Amino acid sequence: MDVGNGVPRVDFLELSEIRNLQHTRWAQQAEHVQSTSAFYREYLNGRQLASSLDGLVDIPFTDKEMIRKVTIAGFLNP
Repeated sequence: MDVGNGVPRVDFLELSEIRNLQHTRWAQQAEHVQSTSAFYREYLNGRQLASSLDGLVDIPFTDKEMIRKVTIAGFLNP
């Protein structure tokens, strides 16, 4: 059962299916961020994002102020 666009109704999935879905989506997101975000490439300083959910605890925090500074600097220094 899905809610459209092939997105499954998570509330009807088994716990193992939810975990697999979370793992797949995180791996896709990590790949996307590493390949498209100059901010995170610089911020992570060459470190790779963990492709597993357990590795999420090792990702350094960012806050609005950090992103704001980078965004403003990008506009001022093209």
